[in-house]
Amino acid sequence: MSERLAWIAPAVGVAVVGVSERWELAPKLLLTIVAVGVGVGVLATIVAWIRGARRRALTGAIVNGVVLAGAGIALASGVHDQARRAADSAELRKEGATAAAEYPGWYGAGGDGAMRLFALELDAKSELAQKIATGFDGPVAPLVVGLDNRGGDHDVTLDLTEVRLTMRDGTTRTTPPRAAILARAKTDALRAYHAGVYKVARGATVTNALAFLDGPMQDVTAIGVNVDGRLVTLPGRWYSVEEKLQRRRR
Repeated sequence: MSERLAWIAPAVGVAVVGVSERWELAPKLLLTIVAVGVGVGVLATIVAWIRGARRRALTGAIVNGVVLAGAGIALASGVHDQARRAADSAELRKEGATAAAEYPGWYGAGGDGAMRLFALELDAKSELAQKIATGFDGPVAPLVVGLDNRGGDHDVTLDLTEVRLTMRDGTTRTTPPRAAILARAKTDALRAYHAGVYKVARGATVTNALAFLDGPMQDVTAIGVNVDGRLVTLPGRWYSVEEKLQRRRR
């Protein structure tokens, strides 16, 4: 048993570090898990050496050395990546809040059963709109769409391939051909993620789905998006900065 523990114990620590990015475990907890695994492995290596199983003991010693180095690198990298992602996420939230509150644009919201949806037009001068635009060759006019499925009882599909706009005079029009806009995307990853169909698991949310506009939204009174093949209408209107400020003061 001691010979096996010489390499099994530290391997468990490495396995936990490997999935820590998905679990988002605290760095101190990760370090403790790795340290315990390596500690047990070192003890087992010493016992194996005393008992005469020197070949397996040597293997255990090598494994422990590799684990110490690899776990340290992985842990440092994981902590750095988590910090970077947290900072990026915080920055995007700040830019999104600024775009919603301090720039003019269209906003609408609605629901379909337990699901809630919103749509927010991004002013071209906002930081978030400019950040999105850097992913494309040529200008784009993004409409951010979100779907909250935390109260839903099944996975849903949000389809923004074509969004219907209802005008003040009762007429309707649709957003421009999505394929033509995505053809100007600078990366395949961007094209794939924003192909138009977004899957939202039960209990989850999506807040960064994109539709693309080709004209002013001042006369739009509602938009229609497809959820699981059904048209869901989001009533709304265009707000000036002054109107948004008044709403925040209420």
